[in-house]
Formats: sequence, C-alpha cells, structure tokens
Amino acid sequence: MEAHDLYGMAELGVQSAECEHNTGLHFSGAGEVIAELINPDTEEVIPMEHGQIGELVFTNINREASPLVRMRTHDYVEVYTDPCPCGRTGFRFHTRGRTDDMVVIKG
Repeated sequence: MEAHDLYGMAELGVQSAECEHNTGLHFSGAGEVIAELINPDTEEVIPMEHGQIGELVFTNINREASPLVRMRTHDYVEVYTDPCPCGRTGFRFHTRGRTDDMVVIKG
C-alpha cells in the first residue's frame, strides 16, 4: 500500500490530493474556488507561476448559502505549474510551513 497526501478545507469544500507520481497536491477546486498566492507579510498577490512560494488563499465562488469570503489558509506553499506525468495540467503544490503561530503535533 502506498500513502498519499490529501488537503482540504471544510469551509470551502476544497480538496487536493497527490497522484501516484508524488509531484505535489493537485488542486481540484477549479470552477468552485479561486486560488491565489500572497506574500504573508504585505498581503500582495504573487503570480501563480512555477516555483513561486507564498501563502495560499481561497475565495469560494460557487457554494450555495455561503458568503463570498476570501480565506487565508496560513499555509506556506510552493507552487508547480508544469504538467504532471499523470496528465493533469492544473497547478500542484507542496506545503512548506505555516505563516501563523499554530503548533503542529505529529501523531
């Protein structure tokens, strides 16, 4: 059995998952949410280009009975925009850390 990573937010319905090539989490919210990268210190938008690093921000655009809210994840990610060997062409990402003081306990 192989273990693969998953990523999701209940507030937005966003879920991302790794494929068998382990080249990052495939963003699967296209058409449902807008994904952006920002500089966590200045909050300026960073272009979603290969190798860029920043905080991931989501805006839900297609969820019923929910307000249009731009949500900061506080996840510091690196983005990959080149096509994956599995054939998917959307962006992928790896979480590199946190931009807040949340403590993560393994186990």
